[in-house]
Parts: sequence; C-alpha cells; structure tokens
Amino acid sequence: MRFFGFLWYAVGVFNYLAQAYMTDETLVSLPDEVQLYYTNLPAWVTAAFALAVFSGLLGSVGLLLRKKWASFFIFWLLFCYCGAAIS
Repeated sequence: MRFFGFLWYAVGVFNYLAQAYMTDETLVSLPDEVQLYYTNLPAWVTAAFALAVFSGLLGSVGLLLRKKWASFFIFWLLFCYCGAAIS
C-alpha cells in the first residue's frame, strides 16, 4: 500500500510540474473553459497544490523507508489539501 501512495504522489508531482511549466502554445490548444480556469487560478491555490504533492511524495518515501518523520509530512499534506479545497 505504501508503494501505491508513492506512485500516486509521483503522478501528482508530474501533474503539478506539467501545470506549472505549461507553455503558451499548450495553453492555447486547450478548450476555452480550461484556459479560463488556468488563467484565473489564484497563486495560493497553486502553492497549496505544490506543497501538497511534494510533501505527499516526501511522506510516502518516508513511509516506504519506515521513518518516524513521515507522519509530519502526511499531516502537512492534509493541511495543504484542506487549503486547496477551500477554493
């Protein structure tokens, strides 16, 4: 189960990086509704998304290695998700 958590957050990091480094050509090729979503997305939502996926990945690595510090990142992850869900 820990390995699936790692894979889940690795895909989340990939999605964040794809969103953060999206080129203008890629943005123009998206439907109008999606373009509007990405252009009007507040910076704090993007920051919460980044914090959530990177701390989730780090926490899942800690769980794979059976480290005690992993629980801190899992709780931080829940905090970031709650912040992003408010929007």
